[in-house]
Amino acid sequence: MNLLYGELSKWKSFRKYAFSISLFLALGSSVNAATVSSPDGRLILTIETTTEGTNPPTPHLVYQVSFRGKVLVEPSALRLDLEGQPPLGNNVQMVNTTASSEDHTYKLVTGKASQVRDHYNALRVDLREPSGIGRKLTIEARTRLPFAILSPNKMP
Repeated sequence: MNLLYGELSKWKSFRKYAFSISLFLALGSSVNAATVSSPDGRLILTIETTTEGTNPPTPHLVYQVSFRGKVLVEPSALRLDLEGQPPLGNNVQMVNTTASSEDHTYKLVTGKASQVRDHYNALRVDLREPSGIGRKLTIEARTRLPFAILSPNKMP
């Protein structure tokens, strides 16, 4: 009986491994969309690359915000206009996403409450241009603040 159980366990592990490889091959190495929600789940922010509305199809960055299941901000372009350079946000790829969460309190010096709870979820999205200048950019979206745009040390 142990031999049969051991073989069955190996088969399940193999199937799980094979599914992971198939999923990776189907999706490719880049990420197309990422979502972060508030700790209570009412606020949802989605950042994605889409080719809709462009001819020829060129991936561009968009975001959308929903609250309690209703769309507050329709899919909208997200880009940086840089002086002397083409806009950053057109023809980009999402190469990595990292989710995180923070929950702590801090004391106020003045005010009605002596302590304030700071509880949010965050999503960090690494972007790169696959061609052209090849710039890289990281965006961090938090469910308590708008966007923080983090740039690498070197910008061309």
